[in-house]
Order: sequence, then structure tokens, then C-alpha cells
Amino acid sequence: MKIKAAIRSVVSDKKNVFRAIAVALVLLYSFVLIVLCESLSRGSLGEMISFIGNSPTDAIFVNCSVLTALAILFLWLITTKLSVSVGLVSVLLYIVHLVNYLKTSMRSEPFFPWDIKLAGEAANIIGDMNVSINTVMVRPAVVIIIAVIISILADIFFKKYVAVKYRFALPMSLAVLAGLMLLSRVCFSAPYRAARGISMSLYHQLENYDNYGFIYSFVFNYQNASVEVPEATDSDGILETLSEAGITSQEKLCTQQDIQVENPNIIILMSEAFIDIQESENLIFDEELLPNYRQLSDNYLSGKLITQQFCGGTANSEFEVITGLSNYFMPSGTIAYTNYIGRETDSLASFLEENGYKTLAIHPYLKDFFSRDKAYGFLGFSEFLSDESFEGYETKRWANFYSDAALSQKIIEQYEQNKDSGKPFFNLSVSMQNHGGYDKDDFHEETVNCEINAEVTESAQNAIPTYVTGIALADRALGQLVDYFSNCGEPTIIIFFGDHVPYISDGPEATFEAIGYTGSLGTLESNYKLHSTPYVVWNNFEETPTHQTEDMSMFFLMPYVTRTLGLDRPNYYYFLDYIYQSFHGITPFVCLTSDGEPVKQPTEDMEKALSDMQTIQYDLLFGDKVSEDYLF
Repeated sequence: MKIKAAIRSVVSDKKNVFRAIAVALVLLYSFVLIVLCESLSRGSLGEMISFIGNSPTDAIFVNCSVLTALAILFLWLITTKLSVSVGLVSVLLYIVHLVNYLKTSMRSEPFFPWDIKLAGEAANIIGDMNVSINTVMVRPAVVIIIAVIISILADIFFKKYVAVKYRFALPMSLAVLAGLMLLSRVCFSAPYRAARGISMSLYHQLENYDNYGFIYSFVFNYQNASVEVPEATDSDGILETLSEAGITSQEKLCTQQDIQVENPNIIILMSEAFIDIQESENLIFDEELLPNYRQLSDNYLSGKLITQQFCGGTANSEFEVITGLSNYFMPSGTIAYTNYIGRETDSLASFLEENGYKTLAIHPYLKDFFSRDKAYGFLGFSEFLSDESFEGYETKRWANFYSDAALSQKIIEQYEQNKDSGKPFFNLSVSMQNHGGYDKDDFHEETVNCEINAEVTESAQNAIPTYVTGIALADRALGQLVDYFSNCGEPTIIIFFGDHVPYISDGPEATFEAIGYTGSLGTLESNYKLHSTPYVVWNNFEETPTHQTEDMSMFFLMPYVTRTLGLDRPNYYYFLDYIYQSFHGITPFVCLTSDGEPVKQPTEDMEKALSDMQTIQYDLLFGDKVSEDYLF
């Protein structure tokens, strides 16, 4: 009887009825908010309806909605303002889902927790692109505005009915917080995922976000943001790994007899989004688009570099080339410069600097883009020139995109200035001219005529001629460099390569398939084309140039160049030569066997070498650097 009386007392209290209604409305709103935000992330309300109608995604949807409701209730209790709690939670969810939608649309890559560190860089790039507002963006924004307005009215007119006395508010808020934390811990845990059949991959991130939604996938990546620690991280294990590779002492393996060219100038030019688009079956050009690149690749070292980057992530490509380390052992989507380069890290730049070189990095854009201003110093570059050094130089497309011709001019000027020092010249240059997105008539009267014999979207129709023009100008700038250094009177090497395929339009994979660049999507051939870029290595000192074609991962490029042309090299490159005997390339999307044959996944023959490489890489990047004196 006492229990019934207590229940009757609670129900008869109008405040309790209002509170119950308010909680129910918060829960209902949370369900609506998750539906709209997830539909924004997916770009379609219809896809979201399918998402919540199947198992295990129905449980994921309920969990996320309840967590959202608990977050709103907690903030409401501690701020006493429903409008504040609804506004904060709603705007935060809207922003992260909007960012995921935009990034997925532009890069075919979802929004990761570590992308937050790159917010400034992303804002600069998006600011230079045409982003059209559509229904999926507007719909949740309108609902959020209406919800905030209703919440404000509730704060004004109904607060006296739902207000909780302070002595009750604190324990209630702690109880709600405890519920929020407990539910989060349970529903995002590995046992829960296993019980529900939620199978998430560290490498196939788009599948994660498509199959399990933004919130679950984002939290999963947060939980797995740390780099996996290999088994043999102790000193004995590291030294045993080196010994198996033939490195048993700190003595330098590269002898004077191995060196065919003493201290040549070395220029590494990474060309933004450069591929040979002429390989597309359904594009027709009036004339040869890349005469310099093709002439050089027919006579010098050339081939394809495979990369796990797709339509972006430029800094990871240069990271692999300059360090000889692999992104394969890092969480998918992370940026090495931003996430992991926080101390002095051995690289080709540090090796050459110790051997008397002038080490210079050039990137004609914001100096803190991808944290290059910090990373380059840790990697051993003595100087870094950003867009601040390009004032008055030629720009293309946009006011802050300096041309590839201007970059070539700057490289030549810096080389000339360095002559008086008597030091050999090492330069890493990263171009910016051809960065996406590609708008119609970006190059105006310079636009190259390109016939598109395929059904593509309007954005692709506008983008392709612009992209084609950009790489034609990049090829011309390459010729400018080669012409100059052909007659500079000093032995010089120019390594030219693309960082990743271009984001050529909305849905770039479909566009590449339509124009006949990749073949059918999902095939090994398609993966290979979408995750590879061309390279060529020119020099001015071989009487008969070494012409051979070999494909490999980007981190193998400089060991290959130094080995083939007979340059001084660190012991670490000999370690990579040992790894190269087992495989020539590794990414989550395509691998190359020791014979250079593409395969979808690592073979058993690769596993031991991958484990050895992971052990040494972890030691150099994160460990005690036990191997450093043996390798550099």
C-alpha cells in the first residue's frame, strides 16, 4: 500500500508529469536527431532508413540515440537550461556529421578523430572550393533550429514545472553521467561488438562508416588511434632482427667502392595529384600531354609507386619517400607528420645533412599545412620555404596557389644561391598548383582541349579539362628543371613522382572507371590504378642512362635509386633492401610480391619481412632507438 501511495503521489504531482513528458520528448528528439545527422553523413535519408531497419545496425541506432538523450539530460541538469543542452549536443553532432559528409564526398575518406588536428588546413582548402548546399545539409539544421527555439520557450514558460532543486540536481546529474559512461563503455566495447556481429576493420574505413554509422566508427577509430606495438621491441629482439638482415655492427656498409657518384645534387619533386591521365581509354587529346615525363620515362628509371593514399593525404606520401618508413603500420587515415613526428627522426634529409649537404624543403603553401613547419625540422631539414617566400611569383587557378613553373624557378634560384657555400644541394619540393578541387575554366585560355567519350557527371565534365591542363603545366615545369640542370656543370639527380590520384570529381572512383582509367571497380587492376602514381628518375651524369621499369612502395624508392645509381646510403637502406627481397610493395588495398606482381593481400612469404620492418620502424619512431646507431 505504501508503494502504491508513493506512486500515486508522484503521478499526482504536475511537476513530475511535466518532467516525464520532457524526458520523453528529449528521447524522441534524440532519435530524430540521430536519423537526420546520420542521413547527412550518408548523403541520403533513404540510406539511413535502410540502416536502422537491419541488424545489428538497429541496435547501434538505438544506442546512439539513448546516449544522445543522456548527454542532453546531463547538460540540462548541470546548466538548468534545456536550450543550452539541446543546442550544444545538436550543433556538435551536426558539425561532425557534416564534416564527415564533406570529407567523404571530396576525398572518399571518412572523418577521423585525428583529423581534428588538421581543422585549420581543412578550412583553408574547403574555403577555396565550391561547396554547394543541399537538402541533406539543410534538413537537420532546420530541425535543430526549431528544437532550440522550442527549448528556449520551454526555459521561459515551463521551467518552474520541470526545475529540480539543487540538492536533487547534483545526485541526479551524477546518476545520468554514470549511466552515460556505463552505456558508452558497454556498447563500444569489443565484447559487445563481437556479440552483435559488428566486425570493423582498421583498413577498410569507408566500409566501417557505411556498415555501422558515423558515431560507432568514429569511436572505434578513437579507441584504436595508438600504433600497434610489435612483439620484439626489446633490445635483443631488435638486434636479432638487424642481424638477420646482415647488419651486425654499427660499421657503415656502403664503402667507397660502392659509390659511383660523389655527392650529387638531389632534387625530389613530388607533383600534386600527378598521374598519366592519357592512360584513360575514353579521353582523347589533340597532342601529347606529357612529352617531358614520357620522354624521360622511356630512357631513365621509371615505374609506378603504390600508396595507400587516395585523392589526398599528400604528407603521408612524402613521409614514406623521405623516411623510408611505411604508413601501413599506422592507423588508417592518420597523418604521420601531425600524429607521430614529435622528436628527431632519421631520414634521408638528416643523413645527407650529416654528410655535408644543404637540406632544403619547399612547399608553396601554408607553412603549417600538415604540420610541415614542425616535422621538417625533426626530419633534418636545415631550412623550409613556404608560401611566404613566394610573394610576387606566378600563381595559377587561385590567388594562393603558386604555379609549378614558379616552384621550378624557386628551386633553381635556391640552387644558385647555394653554390657559393660549396655544399651539395638536397631539396624536397612539394607542388600545390594541381590540388583539388577542379573547377571549370580554372586555367582560362590555357585550358587544354580534351574530348570525353564517356558518360560522366557535370562536375567531372568541368573538372577533367582543368586537371588535364594542370598536369600538362606540371610536365612543362619538369622540363624547365631538366633543361637547367642538364647544363649546371654538377652531377644532379631529379626524382619526380605523384603523391596520389586526383580527386577529379564527386565520386572519383566512378569517374575513373567511366573514362577508362581503371577498368571495373573492385578488381585488383582497379585497386592498383587507384593506389599508384608514376615516377621517373633523371640524372645528368650517366653516359648511357640506366633505363629500367620497376614498381614498388614509396618507402622503397630512395633505397632503389641510391642502390641503382651507386650513391652513398645509410645502413637503413640495406635493411630495406633485405625487406625488398620478400615484397616490393604493401598497402591495405594492393600489395606487390617479390616478383613485382600485384596481389590483394599480403602472402605468407611477406609476413616475416613485414614483422621485421614493423619492429625496426616502431623502434625508430616510438621506441628507444636501439637500432639507430646501426642504421644511420
